[in-house]
Amino acid sequence: TAPAGSLLKQIGMLLSRLDNLSQVLVWSESEVVDAQQPCSIDIIELPRVNLSFRAKRVEKIDGSVEHRLYSNDNDGLYISTSTNARDLVEKLLGSIDHFIVLQNEDNDLFVLIPGCALPRRLHVDGSHLSVQVLLDRRNQEWINNMGEIR
Repeated sequence: TAPAGSLLKQIGMLLSRLDNLSQVLVWSESEVVDAQQPCSIDIIELPRVNLSFRAKRVEKIDGSVEHRLYSNDNDGLYISTSTNARDLVEKLLGSIDHFIVLQNEDNDLFVLIPGCALPRRLHVDGSHLSVQVLLDRRNQEWINNMGEIR
């Protein structure tokens, strides 16, 4: 378990919107001698969703430095950490919360929603008209039918 407030915990919370954490691989190019030693996060792979990200250090115009996770699958797009961007997209998508926001250098926003989860309606009170949706990420038949694009 990643310590509360750590970068690994934040990344885990973010990527759990796309897939189960048991399906997320985090790689470091740092030499790690023991489990308590801090290390860099350099590559993140989500094999079931066919996505991967590479960490990149970016120096901004004002001289500040930002560490971003750039998509290896969508050229020039990186994971947005802006709460304003997330709020804007939440207003557009409504109750769908299984997404992350990507952005480019021009601050254009893109929504990434995984398709390898079977949407199911949540029937709480026996009503078949519920608007709440659960995503079943373990339905192997659904995943097998997805093909290359997920």
